[in-house]
Amino acid sequence: MTLVSKLALAIAVSVPVAAQNGTFVSSGTGCPLPTPPTLSIDQPPVIGSTSTVTCSDLPLDTVISVLFVGSNQVNVPLDTLLGAPGCTGYVDGILGSPTMTLTAPTSTTAIAIPNTLALVLRPANLRPLRI
Repeated sequence: MTLVSKLALAIAVSVPVAAQNGTFVSSGTGCPLPTPPTLSIDQPPVIGSTSTVTCSDLPLDTVISVLFVGSNQVNVPLDTLLGAPGCTGYVDGILGSPTMTLTAPTSTTAIAIPNTLALVLRPANLRPLRI
């Protein structure tokens, strides 16, 4: 089991007003692979909308891809915890979504952002795990 993204994403949700787009920022270096996978989101996150998160450049032998969503960015070495040398967990992992659609070398999942003002500018951190 190894974390596979070259990066993690931190998103901040916004209200649906053109001048106040939500943001997403990459962070981290991921696990050491010949071609490090990448994590991306298709549009700025806005309450009441759905964004698609894509993990690209996965190894072809990937069987399962899970997206973890957390409220805090962390820096946890996964060498001994999961037996993943050189890998770091960047998300506190409150929620795991095993529903990523996998067609190696890519996996995707849609994230529906509720129409709740309490989410505006609250960060969410995303990180994939592949098996």
